[in-house]
Amino acid sequence: MLRQLVAAVLGLAAVAAPLAAQRDTVLVRGVVRDSLSGDPIPFTIVRIAESEVTALSGQDGRYRLPLPPGVWTLEFRKIGYRMASRWVTADRDAALDVALSPVPVRLEALEVTGAYENPALRLIRGAIARKNDLLA
Repeated sequence: MLRQLVAAVLGLAAVAAPLAAQRDTVLVRGVVRDSLSGDPIPFTIVRIAESEVTALSGQDGRYRLPLPPGVWTLEFRKIGYRMASRWVTADRDAALDVALSPVPVRLEALEVTGAYENPALRLIRGAIARKNDLLA
């Protein structure tokens, strides 16, 4: 009985290993960091330049991007940083950490005017102002 169990397990392993090696995608993962401070950059767009496939780094700067086998250009974009691109040969899972250089972003001045009033307060004030009309 034990021999049959060992033979079955070895047989499954022999079949599963080649199937696992023939995956449709490989996984590229890494961390996007600020080149000056070394801090992780959250919510960076990681894009395969040759396609529409994108990923977003997490709050800790980490990203994971499945790629089909081949040679790809990954673009890393974040407002306030210079875009970086890296070539990747996707033949096996790989780690790719990237550092983005900060660049100043010039914005036009913006003036905000007006007052905000909660719509519920406006309704209550209107009801109080008309209470005599309603109760008469």
